Amino acid sequence: MKQTLKPLMLSYEDSSDYTGLSVRQLRRKIAEGKLRRVKPSGPTGPTYLLVKDLDAFIESSIVPAGKKAGRKPPRKSKTRGS
Repeated sequence: MKQTLKPLMLSYEDSSDYTGLSVRQLRRKIAEGKLRRVKPSGPTGPTYLLVKDLDAFIESSIVPAGKKAGRKPPRKSKTRGS
């Protein structure tokens, strides 16, 4: 029986397929510090994302059963009385 090896790194396009996020969303998550990028060939080489980081990001994004997904409701603004 032949085993399939899981890659250590994926390109933006492959990371997009892997996570279901667009390349733009992945770049945004990197800018927000939620994902890391790797440039093994140096600053001018191709950019990759580590599969273990993608797995951890997906795991942290799971919404527990019975909880609502989404943002917190906006705060009510306090207005000054006249």
